[in-house]
Amino acid sequence: MPLSVTRRGAVALLGLGSASLLAACSQSSTSTSGSSSSASETSSSQTSPASTNASTEATGQKYDAGSKNYKGVVPLVDHYESKTYEPGNEEHPPRNAPKPLKPENMNEDSLEGAYATLRYQASVFDYITKTGDLEPLKEMEAAKPDIEYMQSFETFYQNMESSKTWFFDRKFEMDILADPIVSSSKITWRCTETFLNGTKAIIRGEYHDDLPEKYQWTRLTGYVTTEYVNGRWAVTPYVSGGGTGGH
Repeated sequence: MPLSVTRRGAVALLGLGSASLLAACSQSSTSTSGSSSSASETSSSQTSPASTNASTEATGQKYDAGSKNYKGVVPLVDHYESKTYEPGNEEHPPRNAPKPLKPENMNEDSLEGAYATLRYQASVFDYITKTGDLEPLKEMEAAKPDIEYMQSFETFYQNMESSKTWFFDRKFEMDILADPIVSSSKITWRCTETFLNGTKAIIRGEYHDDLPEKYQWTRLTGYVTTEYVNGRWAVTPYVSGGGTGGH
């Protein structure tokens, strides 16, 4: 039976992959066939949400995309706390990651407001992958499932610290694959979400500069829905159309 992967599941897979990496490196095993073993590729029978393309039938409505193209990598927010981020190196893990600041138009009841919310959430996820700090996610009143699955990072960072393990520069990336879809007050975005570990890490106190590709990233493809509720955009938990690991 086809298996659908949730974002929480993908983070679990990422954690398992990292745990496998610890075990592999402790056994001096760094070979890889290029296949995905830590985060196996899955497929899904889920179909696209039944709705209307924002650039067609929704023309003239307040969520009209007009001629704007939202497809592509979602840029992180423009403004952050006044800190100078330092990627990890052989001496220390990443540090001084600045918290993202909310865009001014994030609560605007418009397509731009919904997109600004996605930019902020992507920036928050990127911050969490670097720090394990969930505070910004809780401040934006994220859905409970979102907070629960991102807690995997909080636990993961605690485990890494105790084992003298860190990745030099973990990142998060969202890529919108199609025009936004409008249905009543909801806007749905088909996208990929990628958690990137990079190629360099300290594993149990030892430097590794060429991690096997299967440990470098975990990616999901699916849908994120934004809905304007009580003066802000609520982002529903991720509905996935399949997940893959580095290969």
